[in-house]
Amino acid sequence: MKGFASMLKKNQATNLTAIIPIGRVKDDLKILKSWIEESREFPLKLILVHDISEKSTTDQISKLANSFEESKILLIQGKFGSPGFARNAGLELVKSEWVAFWDCDDKPMLKDIFNGIADSNVKDEVIVGGFQVKNASNNFVNDKFSINPSLRSISLNPGLWRMIFKTELIKNLRFTGFKLAEDHLFMAEIKLPERKINFVSKSFYEYVFGGENQLTSKKSNLDDLRLASTLLMSTTRLQLNPKVIFFNLTLIFRQQFTLVKKGNFRLKFQALLFLANCALKTKPQTHWIGIKAFVFVLTQLRGSKLS
Repeated sequence: MKGFASMLKKNQATNLTAIIPIGRVKDDLKILKSWIEESREFPLKLILVHDISEKSTTDQISKLANSFEESKILLIQGKFGSPGFARNAGLELVKSEWVAFWDCDDKPMLKDIFNGIADSNVKDEVIVGGFQVKNASNNFVNDKFSINPSLRSISLNPGLWRMIFKTELIKNLRFTGFKLAEDHLFMAEIKLPERKINFVSKSFYEYVFGGENQLTSKKSNLDDLRLASTLLMSTTRLQLNPKVIFFNLTLIFRQQFTLVKKGNFRLKFQALLFLANCALKTKPQTHWIGIKAFVFVLTQLRGSKLS
């Protein structure tokens, strides 16, 4: 094992870039500020992509970015309209070996992330860690929420933020403009189950849920979830690898159960109709894969904290 310290001695050049979309934050960047100073100690570059919505946020972010050299923090500001389009703007500028996608209201565990990179194999394309879940209203942190990452745990809790990607793998891919499930579509596009993945049993990330600014908390964004399921299903019907099919169907069923739980009457009805059509129109050779994926989501989703 190379270890984090030896990695720093060997190469101080940036080997990870993190792209962080920032929207309306209502004068609150305290979580970002709580760890961003620590980032100076790591071979890390942060690309802050500000989707401009209010002057107070612009002033806060500009002040924060100006306290660092451009080699450490690059600030991009514009009208993007979605986290996916904001990430695309940052992705075009990535030059490091690895790239990650983090949210401004969560906290990455930098030491464990860089230890994961240091201990990775040269053939690894994706590194996946566990994560912790924190309640924004009472600051309660669950113990390691996903201590043993696996493909199944990713499909149930598909947090893009606990993944580190080889830049070469994704440099030509782009996110959709959906405000929900754009990361699900991204994972499906790279056919994640076919990639060389290094699963790390350390927690890479503290995910904060229940914040008032989160897109997952806005019911007006749920229609994007329905559209994402439709796109993902059309892609899945073209797949031949059973692992890819199971992974995609798990994502789809997860999305539909979220709509049943959180959607209005129209979305609930459409979700139930969608699930019925999935059962009727699935190809015979993938029918049992669909049943297994459905049962897996149905039995496991209760433990998930993510929408």
